[in-house]
Amino acid sequence: MPNSIKSTRCPNSVFWLALVVGASTWALSGSNPNETGNQIRLSGLFGWPKMGPGIVHERTFSVAQETFSEAALRIRHTHGDISIHGWDQPGLELQGKIRVRSKNAEISKTIAEDTGVALKETRDGWALETVRPKTRRSWKQRENSVAYELWVPTALLLTIDTEHSNVLLESMTGAQSVNGQHGNLELRSIGGRAEVRHEHGKVTLDTIGSAAAVTKRHGDLSIRDIQGFLDLNQEHGAATVTQVLGEVTVVKRHGPLNLSQVGGSVALDQEHSTADIQSVEGGLHSRRRHGRLKAHDIQGEIHIDSEHGGVNLTYSRPIVAPVTIQSEHGPVRLRVPNLDSVGMDIDLEHGGLKANRTWPYLSQQGFRTHAEASGSPMVRVSNRHGSVTLEP
Repeated sequence: MPNSIKSTRCPNSVFWLALVVGASTWALSGSNPNETGNQIRLSGLFGWPKMGPGIVHERTFSVAQETFSEAALRIRHTHGDISIHGWDQPGLELQGKIRVRSKNAEISKTIAEDTGVALKETRDGWALETVRPKTRRSWKQRENSVAYELWVPTALLLTIDTEHSNVLLESMTGAQSVNGQHGNLELRSIGGRAEVRHEHGKVTLDTIGSAAAVTKRHGDLSIRDIQGFLDLNQEHGAATVTQVLGEVTVVKRHGPLNLSQVGGSVALDQEHSTADIQSVEGGLHSRRRHGRLKAHDIQGEIHIDSEHGGVNLTYSRPIVAPVTIQSEHGPVRLRVPNLDSVGMDIDLEHGGLKANRTWPYLSQQGFRTHAEASGSPMVRVSNRHGSVTLEP
């Protein structure tokens, strides 16, 4: 039996090896994958088609407008990465590249020649739009991407709408508005207000000289150095926010939030996500469902309404403002260095009070513990179906 198995496999192995070598030899002799010029036949391993058959045609193009200062520009673009830079020149300059893949060289070249960007003056300023010919099924078009790099005056007011594009916008002094889908977005060194609406991709905001408003769906978010207030609404993604000079308002669903170094107050509406908040000079007002909240060094007044999740509140300095926590179905932990000199009002149902020391003014009245400290801020905790832990 072993001999019969061996004699059966050997011819098949030789056959498949010959077929692979033959296919590779045919592909290499029939077409050059590094064909000179701007037409390329795409092939994969051993010359087999990669991402479907087709011939690629590429061409570069440019657009220039000598005078473009003190105006508004609306950009509409799909399928292709774009980079937009502010410069100190009065005009506009664009350098781009078009890549088309279809069933043959002639069709690819025709599509590429009819593809580009159109710059035109409008009633509200200027418009820059990517244009493509209407496709036909017989072309078997697999790709038509337009990528470009654009330089505009720094004071230009931009409104950008993109799909299936990675976008970089930097070094602008005016207000900027970006609406994007399916691609990463990065804004850097924006002097005015930044308004962003984005879906399906990562968003990065770095160094915004005024306020920022961000609506984000399905993708992670990174925000740093906002000189005004921040209004954030995010679903299905992680968010990291640091160095916000003004107030922060957050609506967060399904994903972790890390927020630190806030000069104003924080208002948080949170569901199905965890939140870690640190170093807030103002207060914290939090409404949360289904997720853990950790807050460290909140200098202002705190009001937390929590359901189905733990609350962990830590101070590295003495409390100077009132603290109110209303919790259900989750533990509450407070670490306060001057806990023995603050007033406490703790109301518990179906949960215990844990303390690693005994304060002389702390009295136990069933499930309610009340302590008064004259002239000190009050800490009020109400918890249903969860414990309360006090640590100095």
